[in-house]
Amino acid sequence: MAIFALSYYDFSIHGEEYEKMKRERDYWTVGYVYIDSLSEGAFHASSRTDTVTAIDYQDALQDGRKLVLGDLISLKGKHIIGNTVSVDFIHFHDGRIWKVIISIIPVIILGFIFMKFFKYDKRMKRIVIK
Repeated sequence: MAIFALSYYDFSIHGEEYEKMKRERDYWTVGYVYIDSLSEGAFHASSRTDTVTAIDYQDALQDGRKLVLGDLISLKGKHIIGNTVSVDFIHFHDGRIWKVIISIIPVIILGFIFMKFFKYDKRMKRIVIK
């Protein structure tokens, strides 16, 4: 909780500086954005924190894959001006919800194992082996 609080405090005080530094770089890496609008030579994508307009993206698509509205992607490219990027690489995040669900399963299993072998002793105020 302390790490979260300190991170939030740091971003709230220095957030504008971080955004300015991020926007001034020549090469951008933008992660986990949803495609909002799509045209022949460009697309607009956004997340809660980032907004980007990507141009010249056709060469970055691999295996004949096409972009669809609502796709979750990450991209890398050369910063042109403002929020515009000339795309060099696009990564599709297919099945992300399944990856999250699968990663939660081991936590649940470890929780059950922990509860099976340990218990909280209220009198001694500590965790003991059953």
